[in-house]
Amino acid sequence: MSAYQKNDKRLIRSWAFFDWANSAYNLVITSTIFPIYYITITKSKTGGDDIVNFFGFEIINTVLSNYALAFAYMTMVVALPFLSAYADANGRKMQTYVSFLPIMGALACIGTLSFY
Repeated sequence: MSAYQKNDKRLIRSWAFFDWANSAYNLVITSTIFPIYYITITKSKTGGDDIVNFFGFEIINTVLSNYALAFAYMTMVVALPFLSAYADANGRKMQTYVSFLPIMGALACIGTLSFY
């Protein structure tokens, strides 16, 4: 039997601290590290405007970064309630989250490499 019982205050507190720390990490990465990295790799070598060619459209690199981030968050807002409900209804939460979603994340990261 587990050392923690249902509704154990220590367990609930530990998960709350984990969630708080994980949220801070994501905030730092998405608001500080990623924009600096993205602007650095899309900086114009000739100077002037930093224009990125994106599917035939010329867009300023910071604008494209903001649109990409907004698109990613909107995708999560739409998809996560359905994915969570599916995992809860089928009792396959572990299989869904441990196999499918990390594979999708890895493929998305690989897909971004094709733009560079």
